[in-house]
Amino acid sequence: MSDLPPGYRGDSPSIPVAPVTACVICGGTQGAGIARGYDYEMQTCANEWRVWQCGGCGAASLRPRPDIAALPAIYPANYYSYAMSETLSPLVLWGKGLLDRLKFRGILRALGRPAASYMDIGCGDGHYL
Repeated sequence: MSDLPPGYRGDSPSIPVAPVTACVICGGTQGAGIARGYDYEMQTCANEWRVWQCGGCGAASLRPRPDIAALPAIYPANYYSYAMSETLSPLVLWGKGLLDRLKFRGILRALGRPAASYMDIGCGDGHYL
């Protein structure tokens, strides 16, 4: 696994993936890759994940995405969001919420979107919903 980025352990296996051939929002097939990266936080797998943006509706998603059978590898029992509200103090959760709002405000400003127009699907525990 010599092609892994610096700082990545490299002892995690590659996991199975499921192909994605169309946008899950509008069904469009035209688009482009906009980002790629590894699971730096938990380092549960060695896969390089690619984010694809639909040319029709602008939705972004993983392409390919992890196979459903691989979800226990990506979200192990020690995954932080399972017990976040039980293990972190209210002050830490408040601070995290503040940082999250600032992060999203910056992202939306860069995209030219109003501050209230985002939806986070499939990331963590869904607390942004």
